[in-house]
Amino acid sequence: MKPMTLALTGFRSYPAQTTVDFTGKRLVAVLGDTGAGKSSLLDAIAFALFRKSSWDAKEPRQLIADGAQAMSVELTFVH
Repeated sequence: MKPMTLALTGFRSYPAQTTVDFTGKRLVAVLGDTGAGKSSLLDAIAFALFRKSSWDAKEPRQLIADGAQAMSVELTFVH
């Protein structure tokens, strides 16, 4: 599986719409300060594929970012 785009809104550290474009990238690094949302990107990929997260959330609504009313995660990939 090769990710192409990851679009998320209202997911953990990303209350606003955010899109990560992996198109044309062979190697990707996620860098940032503590709490910047690095692990949230990995959780979003896992949630898009398996509807589960590594974060201790019993229900998906617990993954909704503070202040957001809903969340969405969309992963486009090639296989």
